[in-house]
Order: sequence, then structure tokens, then C-alpha cells
Amino acid sequence: MAQFKAVGGFWVAVNVDAISDGQAFLHVAVSVTGFDQFAVEELQVTARAGDQELALTGAPNGLIHLQTRAITAVAPFTFADPDRLAVTSVSVTLRGGTETWDTSTEDPGPPLVA
Repeated sequence: MAQFKAVGGFWVAVNVDAISDGQAFLHVAVSVTGFDQFAVEELQVTARAGDQELALTGAPNGLIHLQTRAITAVAPFTFADPDRLAVTSVSVTLRGGTETWDTSTEDPGPPLVA
């Protein structure tokens, strides 16, 4: 998982999970102090493969909250990647703040098997 960065008053990280069947799967993790701090509609995510912006094909309807000692809101996203290109960067916008992660060195792991 990429390092956490401050975006719109929250600590945010991204992870490229897999590239499979012409799609790139990734998730955004946001550190929160409660379950209703922001709505998933406030998250804007773009993924790039080099100079090519990948088309968003799947966005979550809601946030998944994981609670241990802290609470993390997780949102999975899917992008069209017909050429199975490596996702080189991911940008996240939340509450007016935007940050970009260099994901060119991330290994998304093996392709997903249905």
C-alpha cells in the first residue's frame, strides 16, 4: 500500500490491487474518527497508465468501514485497462484537496481468478 498523504483534512492511501481481464482494480483507504465523516460521493479518483487516463468503470455505492484501534473507510474502484497497462499514478480528490501517488513501482499481484 502506498504511503498515507493528507487530502482534504483526512489521511488517505491508495493501493493497486490487481490488473485482470482488461480492468484495473484499486482501493482508497481513508483514516476517519467516525462512520459518517464523509460520503463516498465526495471521493474523486483517477488512474493513469503513463500518459493515458483510464476510464472509471466501477465506483462504490458506499464506504466499507474497518475498525480496529482506528477506523478506516475503504472504497474500491475499477478502471478499464484493455491493454493491461501498469497503473503508474492514482489521484484522489476529497473535500477540495488533491494528491497523486506514484504507483509505478507497485506490484498489483497475480490476476484475479473467477
